[in-house]
Amino acid sequence: MVVQSSKCYRSTTPAKLVDWSNQFLECRGSFWKKKSVRHFVLATAATNITAVNNIDQIEEERRRFAAFGIEYEVWGPEQLYERLRTSPATVHRF
Repeated sequence: MVVQSSKCYRSTTPAKLVDWSNQFLECRGSFWKKKSVRHFVLATAATNITAVNNIDQIEEERRRFAAFGIEYEVWGPEQLYERLRTSPATVHRF
């Protein structure tokens, strides 16, 4: 199972990345573990997601999630655009 968490913020910080990851991990044992989650995607509109300090934190989050057997991925605006550009109906609806 893949879980995606979407955050609509203009910018982010390493602390926010930790917080957003923790929101999932706090529910992992009580809810998500039963679902056999193997992949977590954090999608954000934050345009500074590729800042060096954020990239370093993303790598740290990947290591944290890997300890639970979960792949961790972050989609910023560019990745969201690439995934959604072929589906204008979805963009319009949501």
